[in-house]
Amino acid sequence: MATYADGVHSKGAALDNCFGFIDGTVRPISRPTSNQRVVYNGHKRVHALKFQAVTLPNGLIANIYGPVEGRMHDARMLAVSQLYDDLQNFAFDPVGRAMCLYGDPAYPLRVHLQASFRVGILTRDIRCLMSP
Repeated sequence: MATYADGVHSKGAALDNCFGFIDGTVRPISRPTSNQRVVYNGHKRVHALKFQAVTLPNGLIANIYGPVEGRMHDARMLAVSQLYDDLQNFAFDPVGRAMCLYGDPAYPLRVHLQASFRVGILTRDIRCLMSP
């Protein structure tokens, strides 16, 4: 994990402990004859199955979970997959520093899970914290 985090950081990422990236994907399916609401994804407006994947900087898929029903939110899929529990138990570098995954704002902010700012407007205080 530390090697992957070094690779991400060397490409200009602000985080020096991010070893991979997490996201959910919607895979459209044909409209089922029954239980349509279970697989209907209102956001994409399709009947679908969803998967959650963790990818590493070299393009490998480190973890994949699914399929789940198309209506499931990414944050819920994270909870059901129990991936965060595994991160809490195992995602540490050799000196004990917590390593993290980077996800979109649909995921909760946690020690082992980071995302971009949810608010598009940066205050002066935030900009001061970000500048070197």
